[in-house]
Amino acid sequence: MYSLKDVKLINFETFYKKRRLITHAFKPTREILTAYTSNDNVPFNFKRMFLIGNVKKNSSRGSHAHKKTKQIFICFDGTIHVRCFDGKKSKIFKLKDQSLGLFIPPTIWYDILYKGKKNTIMVFTDKKYSISDYIETKIEYLNFIKKNESF
Repeated sequence: MYSLKDVKLINFETFYKKRRLITHAFKPTREILTAYTSNDNVPFNFKRMFLIGNVKKNSSRGSHAHKKTKQIFICFDGTIHVRCFDGKKSKIFKLKDQSLGLFIPPTIWYDILYKGKKNTIMVFTDKKYSISDYIETKIEYLNFIKKNESF
């Protein structure tokens, strides 16, 4: 079983370049380049990547755990808080840009809280989608933790 000690923030090397682009407001922009590589700066071989975008402020998603899937969450736009719970303690992690990721191992319950005006999150997983891997209710999660504590 995993605990909050296994939930880690990952700093990804990110390159910034100031550039004057012609936009409707003629404002300088800052280009950002961040690379994510399996078994390198992403600590597993990812099998699936998905984006959740255009999420309004004060929305929430997630509210589940996985039995076997490892994940990394990266905020592309907005401000995103991820509340993690290991059956005993909880902790909130704050994500603001693509240079910081949050590694969540299996058996950690999480809630994603969207705090910016518009928010986009990208998620890498080490497994393909399988509904049987989901623990969808807090009661089911607490029972799962209790049953598997001895392993």
